[in-house]
Amino acid sequence: MFILGGMYLQTVAAAAMFRGIPRAAKEELKKRRRDTRLGMAIADMIKFGAYCLSNLAYTIGGFTLTTYCVLLGIRRGMSLTRAAQMLTMLQISNAISRFLVAAVGDRRWFPRHLVLGFTPFVGGIISLMLLRAETVWAFALCCVLYGTSFGVRASVQTPTLVDLFGIQNLPMVQSIYILFGGIGILTGPVAAGFLMDRYTSDLRPVFILSGISCIVSGVLQGGALCINYRQKRASEEPPKLGRSD
Repeated sequence: MFILGGMYLQTVAAAAMFRGIPRAAKEELKKRRRDTRLGMAIADMIKFGAYCLSNLAYTIGGFTLTTYCVLLGIRRGMSLTRAAQMLTMLQISNAISRFLVAAVGDRRWFPRHLVLGFTPFVGGIISLMLLRAETVWAFALCCVLYGTSFGVRASVQTPTLVDLFGIQNLPMVQSIYILFGGIGILTGPVAAGFLMDRYTSDLRPVFILSGISCIVSGVLQGGALCINYRQKRASEEPPKLGRSD
């Protein structure tokens, strides 16, 4: 606890060194916000709703898994220290994948939307695979793969929000998007604990909930990306002229 407290206090010192946004940039951002029409089109509202619900479902699944991962390891016969090491491997792979994807995420050849749409399904499949991970090595592999998919998704979230809704709308849409994620973090582990109590401490419903939530997140996210693709296609196509025109 002392080590964690000291690490968090270091972030206070680092945050105090951030520079404020220049005045000219603030005025330009206000001007862009006045010009935006987000929320006027029904398609934009459906796209935004699907994207936020996708984040809600994914955080329910992801934080349910990380909350009960150590307990599952102990049930598999690991010591508390070894089970905690599995979670540490998950977090390390999460951090490394975030860094690597952030380094190449703005390249033209990097399929950002495809990667984002694919990662929730990977997380859902791995959540279900953990139920069959009887050996330490299989358990560790599942943790590393899940941490990698989690980090990849986290790294491309904000750029995708810009792609879908524009840089001028980022402060508004990101705050609502993160709010849905916070609701998922709050409700996911609690719902999983209720399932454990109801089914006599059986962990299978917990990880089934995690897997299904991630898969539902992938479906909702794919729907939002599909709407965005259709909007782009419609804006690029020349208008169809009638006989009178």
